[in-house]
Amino acid sequence: MVIDLLERAIPICIGGEHSITPPIIEALAGQGDLGIIVLDAHLDLRDEYGGTKLSHASASCRILELEEVDSFASLGIRSGSRDEFVFAKENDALYFTSDAIHEKGIYKVLDLALESLDSERIYISIDIDALDPAYAQGTETQSPSA
Repeated sequence: MVIDLLERAIPICIGGEHSITPPIIEALAGQGDLGIIVLDAHLDLRDEYGGTKLSHASASCRILELEEVDSFASLGIRSGSRDEFVFAKENDALYFTSDAIHEKGIYKVLDLALESLDSERIYISIDIDALDPAYAQGTETQSPSA
């Protein structure tokens, strides 16, 4: 009975910042088909930041390196370096900016993201800075909406 419950469990992981996400996803991806949705103001596709490859600014880059990750979409992007946008294009990393969400509507964007994932299991990672700083004033890496 306990083993059956554990096999069907849906983990909820709460952490201090986005650098905890890649190892969580790596553990979950080892169990089969997994699509990833990231809600974030930043692309987080830097190879390294602050002298480490395990930075919050590198979380999505580390996720995309995992062979077990079948599909990926990032929603709410308001910030990224030129190199990050190039990386996203070269690696077919699907993302929707906050402007695209505003223009298309959240339901259309969610439909497009879920359609692209085509995964039975989905892990959702939420970075608090996906919210406008007017509503999440305590976040360290604020990125105001236009």
